[in-house]
Amino acid sequence: MNITVNPTIVQPGGEVLVTVKVQNVAAIPIVKQFRHVLPTGFEFVVGSLHVSDRPHLTHLHDVLDLGTNQPGQIDTILFRLRAPLIPLVERTILSTTLTSSLGDITNHTIITIEEGEE
Repeated sequence: MNITVNPTIVQPGGEVLVTVKVQNVAAIPIVKQFRHVLPTGFEFVVGSLHVSDRPHLTHLHDVLDLGTNQPGQIDTILFRLRAPLIPLVERTILSTTLTSSLGDITNHTIITIEEGEE
């Protein structure tokens, strides 16, 4: 599992695009779920969730069922997050966990909120 954010430095109230790529490297199909912990103060942008190039019509929940992934198959999950207008911290952590029949994989990435002018 690989997780990236673009941009990695965001203005207060700005948006970042999160891309999560999940590849099944096992020799068997796996059933998987995607869980995330949003950074402090960040919000999911409604309507921005896409799974494997298809819009997903639900809100991003704490747990997203991704169905079955065949050997070698890559799923790409895209969604947008909005940074808080008044950040409590400068650097935040987005945590993503993939749960499958073979176990859990957790990955983290840092999103930095640019300091506002005083």
